[in-house]
Amino acid sequence: MSPITRFKKFSGLLLLFAFVAYGANHVYSHHRDFQIYYFICQHFWIQEEGLFPQYIYDYQEPETGVHYRYAPIIVFLMLPLTFFELKTAAVLFFLIQMAALLYSITLVLKWLKVPLSEYQKIGLLAFFVTGGYLLQVFHTGNIHFVALFLTLWAFYEFETGKTWRPALWMGLAIATKVTPLLFLPYLLFKKKFKECLAVIGVLIMLISFPAIFNGIESNMDLLKSWSVSIMNKASEARNHSLHGVLTKYLTTDKVDPNDYKNIHIAAWSLATMMKIWIGLLALMVIVLALVFLRKQDSREFRFLEYSLVITSILILSPHSQRQYFCTLLFVYIGLIGLVIKIPTQPHRFIMQTLLSLGFLVNTLIPALMPNRMASITYENHSPYFLSAFLLWLALVYIILHWEPKSSEQVAHTQEETPSW
Repeated sequence: MSPITRFKKFSGLLLLFAFVAYGANHVYSHHRDFQIYYFICQHFWIQEEGLFPQYIYDYQEPETGVHYRYAPIIVFLMLPLTFFELKTAAVLFFLIQMAALLYSITLVLKWLKVPLSEYQKIGLLAFFVTGGYLLQVFHTGNIHFVALFLTLWAFYEFETGKTWRPALWMGLAIATKVTPLLFLPYLLFKKKFKECLAVIGVLIMLISFPAIFNGIESNMDLLKSWSVSIMNKASEARNHSLHGVLTKYLTTDKVDPNDYKNIHIAAWSLATMMKIWIGLLALMVIVLALVFLRKQDSREFRFLEYSLVITSILILSPHSQRQYFCTLLFVYIGLIGLVIKIPTQPHRFIMQTLLSLGFLVNTLIPALMPNRMASITYENHSPYFLSAFLLWLALVYIILHWEPKSSEQVAHTQEETPSW
């Protein structure tokens, strides 16, 4: 092993260690998402207070007044962590997130058949492109990254011909975060009826499972409360989805904290904005349908379609926090892998531009902000949405122009696994 190779490996391990130390120190020391998961799960054992005590429902984040509501199934997913004290449980959950991060690199690059020797380099590059998002979601202990990682795992296993295990991963993702529901129309559109029915079956079982412990009526009340929370999400602060950006720029409605200045360029009514939003949603869905009409039997093509759905979730969802953009890690891993694996493909420059833009917008510029006010001003002008929207447009273009020969011009040939 050459000294340069040893240095690269050592640097990668050092960065990984620093990230683990940072996350383990912060995930339990801030009163954020993980602590709420933990306290809710603790009260599973106190039957007289019910599955979700009222005071847990009444908890509000001081800055935004946001009420915390979670899917009932989260209690059972997080329950094993309540056997440990909060600090230990938080570190364990952080390690679960780290495992999901590292395994996502393996899954994407195995999907694309990228040589094993490139994994570390690609993983580090992808981390730098999405580092800002990853630090935030790991800092708060939110379950979003793990839940959306399950969609990646599911599609990788669909790719290898499996059905029920990936259906379980997809069902868990939908049962905890809802937004992965967008994958079901994609499966239907691609005539993957067996996979779609398997996911729906698993989802019904997961939604019904808590009724075994707290009764059908109580479970229905919990699901109703959760659905109301989902409906109210669109009006919450720091919304970087299409809905949030349109609200910020086209209306005078102010939902962000006082530190975020009003930057609207129009003063239309909320009803008018909603009509525009619905119209743009319909237009984007039509574009997606036209894109998915294109058929091509290559793993690279199917990964690009998966990437487009992941990016669409962030844009089309009524509410996307900054930390939710961490799932773009999967997309950027794939783009870097494709640039390395197929150096002669015609979309190389577009992919390199997207990676450079992602690094600047998502990681470098936020890190260079001199103070909190500058960071807030930067975030307030929707750079994360604009970066994701440009990525969405580029993916649409690449998919529409992807040719079979792009997949065949591979520098490293390897044995293909069965296609789903």
